[in-house]
Amino acid sequence: MHFVFERVTGQVHLDMLRPSWLIFAGRGRDTRLKMVFREMLHRLLGLIGLILSLPIGIITAILIKIDSKGPIFYKQERVGKNGKIIKVIKFRSMRTDAE
Repeated sequence: MHFVFERVTGQVHLDMLRPSWLIFAGRGRDTRLKMVFREMLHRLLGLIGLILSLPIGIITAILIKIDSKGPIFYKQERVGKNGKIIKVIKFRSMRTDAE
């Protein structure tokens, strides 16, 4: 019966809708060329973002060094996805003897 409704109206009956249809809609249809192009675009945008944020990073590093003694960066181990330990490097925001 739902098949007839879909054929006649061109719509899907609400009873037939499943959340997975919305979650996985459009997956698996990309061509290899489209996937490569998307990956290159993401890398290019990341590189542009890195270049644009570099002056801010340099200024931040200089200000940290002027403000206090100690390293510019703070290294920390955190627990990531599936319990995997990841190393995070970030600008130091506290004094070295604050802990």
